[in-house]
Amino acid sequence: MIKEESPTGQGGAQVIVQQQADSRAETPPRQAPPAPSAAVMSSGPLLITETERINQIKASALSASELAVLEEDKARRARLGGGAHLDEWLEFHPGLVIRRRFAMRIAFTNRPEGKSYALALNQLYVADGFDVTDKVLMKTLSDVLWLGDEHHPERMAILNELRARHDLG
Repeated sequence: MIKEESPTGQGGAQVIVQQQADSRAETPPRQAPPAPSAAVMSSGPLLITETERINQIKASALSASELAVLEEDKARRARLGGGAHLDEWLEFHPGLVIRRRFAMRIAFTNRPEGKSYALALNQLYVADGFDVTDKVLMKTLSDVLWLGDEHHPERMAILNELRARHDLG
């Protein structure tokens, strides 16, 4: 860096020449790493590259009853058409809770939020045959999770109350 005396010659303030700005222009700008695709996810020591790998992890990390619930979801999804009844959608809740908990474990988080969690959940949906590009399906699954949230049991109570009133009238 080159320093020059102030133009007044008093020896007070000094001016720094523009050499520093030039040195920044010579270094190439840093580029962000590429975003992970739906087929590749890295989260800590766990690297998921394919649906088969996810299934291997599920087989080692989940109990037999949890795996059975996820298999029932696959069969249920195949049966559902465009006009499924609310009760049929609510049957997905146990499997969605398992997927949410498993995605949180993959993402090394204790809250179902954040980029790593969303990516892990997305890959679990893909591995189980859900069409993640179908926004209506994803919204419906999210709504089912919201309705059956164990921390807010009043949501299901209100829904059941509304349904009971509707059946009576």
